[in-house]
Amino acid sequence: MALTRWLRGLKWFVWLLASALLLLIAAWLASNWNDAPPQPRPEALRLPTPSLPDERNAFFALAGLRAAADLDPLAAGRAVWKQQLARAAESKGQFVAPAEMPSANEADRALGKPLPSIAGPPLVCNQSTDACVTQWIDNADALSAQRKEHALLGQRCERLLEGDFQFDEALAPMRTVAEPLAQHGTGASDCSKWFLSGAVLAWSRQDRPRAMVLLGMADRMNRTLLGGSHSLIGQMIAVRV
Repeated sequence: MALTRWLRGLKWFVWLLASALLLLIAAWLASNWNDAPPQPRPEALRLPTPSLPDERNAFFALAGLRAAADLDPLAAGRAVWKQQLARAAESKGQFVAPAEMPSANEADRALGKPLPSIAGPPLVCNQSTDACVTQWIDNADALSAQRKEHALLGQRCERLLEGDFQFDEALAPMRTVAEPLAQHGTGASDCSKWFLSGAVLAWSRQDRPRAMVLLGMADRMNRTLLGGSHSLIGQMIAVRV
């Protein structure tokens, strides 16, 4: 008798569970029977309109900072950016107009033979600011030799800041993981290392005017990057350097 009651209760439980599942499926189907009509993108989510022409935007110069010695960094940065956008569009299966696709010659010129990366101590320092200053002062001769190896890159950084340095972070028209983002980051980091290590080196040699010039360049670059960065990554790069 007890077993019969238990089986009867189990039967009702299974029936209720099945009914609840069917109701859930029916509710899901009803809520998804028709898609909501497309709505215009809210103004707060619209990508900002570029404020600078590409020819005056330091974003591209920083993106192409390590271009081959005989190439213009800004032109190289623009060409590489176009390549990356075209590849991202292809990866999404979108049509890319021939006029928007960089030519093979343009791609070759953009790639070139890049300048060597800044790597290794004493110039590279991932510690606190005070620790980096100590590292640079304690290894002044090695730092000076290392900076000479990257003299062309440093000259490009200084020319950027000696001129009309304006920055407006370029954003891809689509927002997926395929699009390039914050391509200026490596160049900005390299210039920051160049300015700050040079300022400390100049200070250690009692060259106050040179130290102040380089600190001024670092400060101006950082403030301009912060004001012209639109993505979270761009903002964090500006804060970090």
